[in-house]
Amino acid sequence: MTPCLTGPCCALVCLLCSCSLVGPEAVLRVRIEKPPDRWIAAFPGLAFRIVHPDAQGVERETVSEDWRAPISLWCSKAGNTPVLAYPEVPGDPRDGGAARSLLPPAGGVYPLSLDPSEPDPTIVLSWEDGCLALVLRGLRMRGLDVSLVNSRRLAECLRAAADPFVWDSAAIAEKLAGGAFAARDIEVAPAREVRLRPGKGTWFLESPFSPEWTAGNGETLVLPGISLGMHGMFERDGRAFRFFVGQTETIVLEN
Repeated sequence: MTPCLTGPCCALVCLLCSCSLVGPEAVLRVRIEKPPDRWIAAFPGLAFRIVHPDAQGVERETVSEDWRAPISLWCSKAGNTPVLAYPEVPGDPRDGGAARSLLPPAGGVYPLSLDPSEPDPTIVLSWEDGCLALVLRGLRMRGLDVSLVNSRRLAECLRAAADPFVWDSAAIAEKLAGGAFAARDIEVAPAREVRLRPGKGTWFLESPFSPEWTAGNGETLVLPGISLGMHGMFERDGRAFRFFVGQTETIVLEN
């Protein structure tokens, strides 16, 4: 996949996003994009843990029990403030524990993600911008001033992927923190083909952009381009298992 940064956009950390601030914090409404229908079916009681920095830079957490209802919170008004909504799955024994640790967050950035159609300041958290928010949070954790990042241009580049979670967000944040970011640093995470026998059903991976695969009893599924590391595979009826993708082998951890 070819990154879309060219010319002056190759050094994102050199571009300043300036904004006029009145006070260091704002009361923001946070609205979470509707989760995929298959998540709603597979994970009853799905809630979200919203993570955001306050005016002092301290990370705060707020739990939203219902993604349909916007919530209000005090959030830093510093430029490019990342807000993430991590899925929280109750301890339903059907999910094998995989969903609780592997479902990726929805994300947004203040003020980039403000909804202009809302009368009150409202940030919309989407999975399309989950990777962007993860990158900016990673930069904050390293002590970098994220207001120096051209988040609008970075968002455009990350959204170019059909599944933005294929990008190596940790590596992007590391390069940005080092001040030596270039177009070639927006790369997909290392990946390879994986073969699994999940059992009869229609299965999907943890990403909300994952396709679905239908398998019969004993049938082997061939999954292309699965990133190295831990993954979860899920069925709408609640069945799930974890598997680890190494350089040369795949280890199923739960079944």
